[in-house]
Order: sequence, then structure tokens, then C-alpha cells
Amino acid sequence: MKSKQLAVYLTFLSLLTFCSCNNDVFVDELQTSATEIEMNGDGDSTTIQTNASDWKIWSVDDTSNPAGNQFQGKVYDESGDIKGYDVNFFQINRAKGKLVYIGRQNGFTVNHNKDNAIDISVDENLQDSAFKFTVWICDAYKTIPIHITQAASSGYSFDHIAYQYLPDSYHKEWVSSSITMNNEGDTLRTEMSVFSGKHRIYKFSSDEPKAFGYLNDLLQVDIPILEDDGTLLIGTEKVPYMPKVQEGRLPFDDVMQPIVLPPGESQLRMDIAYAYFDAAYTLYLRSNKTGLMKSVSGIFHSKMPLKTEYLVFINDKWQR
Repeated sequence: MKSKQLAVYLTFLSLLTFCSCNNDVFVDELQTSATEIEMNGDGDSTTIQTNASDWKIWSVDDTSNPAGNQFQGKVYDESGDIKGYDVNFFQINRAKGKLVYIGRQNGFTVNHNKDNAIDISVDENLQDSAFKFTVWICDAYKTIPIHITQAASSGYSFDHIAYQYLPDSYHKEWVSSSITMNNEGDTLRTEMSVFSGKHRIYKFSSDEPKAFGYLNDLLQVDIPILEDDGTLLIGTEKVPYMPKVQEGRLPFDDVMQPIVLPPGESQLRMDIAYAYFDAAYTLYLRSNKTGLMKSVSGIFHSKMPLKTEYLVFINDKWQR
């Protein structure tokens, strides 16, 4: 009996020794040279080393606002050929290649074109707070998060804005509106406001992705007025520099038009000419860190009623 127990023990011991000595069946865990990276707010880059070559970029997540929108951007393959423009980086599961995100106030590039390294660079962080995101890499056995924290940049201050009229952009359109009016008495001679409730419509646009990220949305800038001879003048009104359609006051006083209302119900029609024009603008900013000047270019779009070009009709009769 003792000999049988000894035989079983020796067999178990030999198997244990065999497994512990056969190191080829174990795979080294994926490791990185760093998992917590702090980067400069004025733009920065870093290279993170790995101990293995067979791994992928699994995902890039918004750590600052995990409940918000995921990052979307351009995807390139290992050869530098673009594979997509508005690709979601969440669980993207890419091997070799490059991911590029360009936001309104920040941006990054994650580049995996080396076997044992990943390159991460960040644009200027124009937010008032830190920009945080996480790059997840993985192999068949393990996933590693690389947390990036980028401080806010030193920022910019507004210096001035300049405009240049684009003559080919000018055109004029007539806009018609009508209402029904009821005169319960005798013929009435009175006056009506022509431009009450009318506004100047304007908008800033730019092809530069971060054009509206350098300054606070509340910043007020001058806007131009187009003279009859085609010259631009800077008016007295200041408006927010933002890429949204805005309504502003007219640069002239309202006009009171005499009208004659016959007894009973009448149809009032008003035709007003609107002038459209564009002006190229250059916004000049000064770096709070270096004092150096930076410029942003774009187009200012304007739509405004013309003070002297309007027609008022009562029952299709022109009110002179």
C-alpha cells in the first residue's frame, strides 16, 4: 500500500516539475513604459514604449466628459493613406495606423506605426481647464489604459480685427410681407413704421477648425458697414465673435411711411430690398505667454435692409 502511495506522489511531483520548467507555455504580460502622462497646454508630444509588438489601439475615450460625445476624427493606415474622416474612436480596435482628432479648443494624434511604441501628440488646449483622454491598448490577453492630462494653455488676448470687402459677393433681394388691416371708421390718413422689427443679420465663418476657440464667446468685435461707393466703414456696433447667425440693430433710424386706409378691411403689402455682402476678415490675437501675434482668417456675412429701397401698398395701391 505504501509503495502505491509513493508511486502516485512521485508521478505528481514529476508533472509539477515539468509544468514549472516549461516556460514556453507562458506569455509575457503586455506592459508600457508609462500609464499616466501629463502634457503641456501649449502643445506637446510623447512616446510610450511597449514590451511587445503584437498589440492594437483598442479605444480612445473622453475622460473629461465620459458621458458626453465620443471622439470622432480621421483614421489613417500604416502607409499614411486616409481610411475615414468622421470615424468614432470608441472601441475602434485598430492595429497599425494613426488617429487624428481636431476639436474646437483642443486636439490630438495617436500614432501606432512602430512595433514597440506609440506616439501621442496634443494640440494647444484652449479650454479653461485640463483636457483629459484615455488611450486603451490591448493584446489577446490584457488591456492597458494610458491616461493623458493636458493642462490649459496660456491663452490669447484680442488685439484687433481687419476687414476687406469682397465685391463679387454683393447682391440685392426684395422681400415681401403682407398683413390684413381693418378700419372701422372713415378713410384714415396715418403713418406706419417701415423697419420696426427688422434687423441686420450677420455671421462669422472660417475654415480654420479652431478659429472660434481662441477667445471667449462673449468677446465683442467691430463689424463693417458697406457704403454706396463700395467702401467699408466700421460702425459703432460691437457684436460677439462666434459662428452663429446673429441679429443686430440697424445702422439707421426707422422710417415712418404715410398711408391711407379706406373703410373696412384692407391688405397691406410691404416690399423691402435687402443688401447682401461678404468681407474677408483677419482676427489678430496676442499670445499671453510669448506676446507674439497670431492671426485667424475667415468671412463676415451681412444681410441688411436698405433704408431708401422699400415700397408700401394698400390694396395694391402704392403709398407714395
